[in-house]
Amino acid sequence: MEKHQTFCDRIRPAVAIAAALLLPALRAHAQVQVPNCEIRAAEGGKLDNASTSEADLNAFQDGSRLVLGRKVFFADDTSVSGALLDLGNGASLFNVNVDNLHQGKGAVVRGVEAQFTPGPACVLAPIQCGGATVSVAKNKSQPLAPGTYGNVTLENGASLTLSAGVYNVCELRTGKHTSIAVSGPGQSTINVQGDVRLDNDSAFGPTGAANTPLVNVSGSVIHLSANDDVRAFITAPVARLGLGRHMSFTGAACVNELAGSRKVTINCAPDVVSTTTTTSSTSTSTSSSTSTTTATTTSSTSTSTGAPTTTTTTTEPPIQCCVPGSPMGAFTCLVETATQCSSAGGANLGPGTCDPNPCASTTTSPPTTTTRAPTTTTEAPTTTTTTETIPPTTTTTEASTTTTTEESTTTTTTSTSTTTTTPSFAHLVTTNLVGTTACGGAGLSPGPSAPFGGAIFSDTACTTKLSDLGLACLDIGGGNAVTTPPGPVVDGASNIFDIAADQTTLLASAGTSQFNCTKGAGPGKHCISSTNHGAACTTDSGCDVTVQGSCALDANCFFGPPLPIAAGGTSTCVINVIQMDGSGSVDLTTGASTVSLPLESRVHFTANSASPCPKCISGTCNAGPRAGMACTPVGSLLTTFDCPPNPAVLLAPFPVPLSLSTSSSSPGNSKTAADGNFCPGQTALGSPFGFSGAFGFGGQDAGHPLAECIKENGTPAGDLTDGNPHPSALGSVFCIPATHNAAIDGAADLPGPGGITLNVNAQATH
Repeated sequence: MEKHQTFCDRIRPAVAIAAALLLPALRAHAQVQVPNCEIRAAEGGKLDNASTSEADLNAFQDGSRLVLGRKVFFADDTSVSGALLDLGNGASLFNVNVDNLHQGKGAVVRGVEAQFTPGPACVLAPIQCGGATVSVAKNKSQPLAPGTYGNVTLENGASLTLSAGVYNVCELRTGKHTSIAVSGPGQSTINVQGDVRLDNDSAFGPTGAANTPLVNVSGSVIHLSANDDVRAFITAPVARLGLGRHMSFTGAACVNELAGSRKVTINCAPDVVSTTTTTSSTSTSTSSSTSTTTATTTSSTSTSTGAPTTTTTTTEPPIQCCVPGSPMGAFTCLVETATQCSSAGGANLGPGTCDPNPCASTTTSPPTTTTRAPTTTTEAPTTTTTTETIPPTTTTTEASTTTTTEESTTTTTTSTSTTTTTPSFAHLVTTNLVGTTACGGAGLSPGPSAPFGGAIFSDTACTTKLSDLGLACLDIGGGNAVTTPPGPVVDGASNIFDIAADQTTLLASAGTSQFNCTKGAGPGKHCISSTNHGAACTTDSGCDVTVQGSCALDANCFFGPPLPIAAGGTSTCVINVIQMDGSGSVDLTTGASTVSLPLESRVHFTANSASPCPKCISGTCNAGPRAGMACTPVGSLLTTFDCPPNPAVLLAPFPVPLSLSTSSSSPGNSKTAADGNFCPGQTALGSPFGFSGAFGFGGQDAGHPLAECIKENGTPAGDLTDGNPHPSALGSVFCIPATHNAAIDGAADLPGPGGITLNVNAQATH
């Protein structure tokens, strides 16, 4: 309730002005809609460092991924669900439902860990808009009645008060320090055909006794900025919900993707968390309070006779807790409840986020012993140890001894200082190398040449081998993929990850260019199809409605240059965009690493088997829109972004959740399926598309038994602390959706599995 009161305080002046201008219509209201206290994000997304949530977080789509930053905290009885979940250092969650869980240093799951189950998508009826444009001038206030409007815009400092009812608008956009107050009685609905953007320090939500409003958005962007205070129930199936740093969001949402910044607070709306009970017993009041040096817990119970009693259930707020760590006296800061802190024997430092870390330094003083014979006082040495979590690590020890005798006084002081500096690394760089010289034929007949990166098997125990898989080769498709051969991965491309202060966590890096960085796409969007190519857009209607996804997030980083896939008349050229921030972990002493790179694959149907992608030949592009122009090739395949494919042959982009690991036992390095259905959409042999099996082994004849296991093997790089490049292999087995082109889906048998083992040099750099 505290957040709700804060919101009301912010919008009260605007409501007071509007009250003199508006006479609310008295009418019957529809039944109030109250969703669960939950953020639903189809593809997943992120919630950055030191954010807290009372709400569940559910990435309900198959293949979804959630990235939660350092010291993110979810309250008791909440759940976080997704196919892949990455937890930053010190993150603290209650229940989780996941297929793959990556935990950073000190990250904890306090409740139950269960299997992830995909859920239904949210739907939204078409929204119509049009009519008068609403514009509120700087520092002005204006009321607005229910109805259908064009764009609604608030300049800096402006206020808008909506009376109860239904609104249809084309776009909603505000400047800084604005407020939009939704009056009662009852619950209002705001339908927005386009995007919603609220600038910094703005407020949106109900006032007085009004219910939390419904906000339905057809656009692809809902951008809430730093220090905003928003209360709403949001439904936006295709939108990316951005939550700015230090902002407060109260309510629920169903969106395509969540992009939460640092120190975001997510609360349940009062409509959801309050319950009312009525009793008729004698009025009694009981309170008890217990206190220790680390935490205080207070509970009270009240029962009344006659008038109903309202009981509000509130989740215990998080605090900074310094938990004892090593025997040398180090402490770890966790964001958790006071009760949890007390049970762990920690010190409660009150509300906060552990950023900066209040537990970074500790001082341990042994007791003082005094002996007289004659009078001699000996004080035990005082040792102070300070440990900084950001390398290089410096440890300083000072010892001081003073001895005093009554007859004669002698003072001896000894001071010793030792400084040890541990080398630290800032980046992990992987560079693709050439693998096998022959990846094999379609349906892996003939098979690939050594060296191998993996294999497929006819049993789920992965013991009866059907075929090897070539190193640095891309294998795609189901059991009927008998005309699309595997192909080599582009060598010469690099990717850079930042190494966090703990020297184990890998973070997305800006790199040195968009061709080796690992940052996600957006926030801007532009047309990638031939229609209005390069123009800014918000939906596909501004580009090419026949190509789903033609209005795409701007690519900030690419996973290698254009990738050619030669398959005769169905040959394609694929541009792989890093869609969400890369992440992972590394052990610098063994060279073991795991990285996650959610990609968007933009497939271009070139039908050119000799050169599926334009090449840079003798410094000139041989095809494509830049044919005859200067270029610089990358690797032995001679492709480059200097020579892009023609946007006129773009098919629908599709997501590929790539998870690469040097460990052959990593969940992302293998898939098993007793029925051969490795991916959603695969069906039995003889169906129109998506046959069971993998890479041409679908049980169609004795020479092609049903594949039930796919394995791609990884190899650690060895000790990386010398700063030199070391050979390594990163394997991944993943799912490829259908392209919705009948010829390509039939030839490659999509949807179906994909497999790859990258042959790389790995290097840690300062």
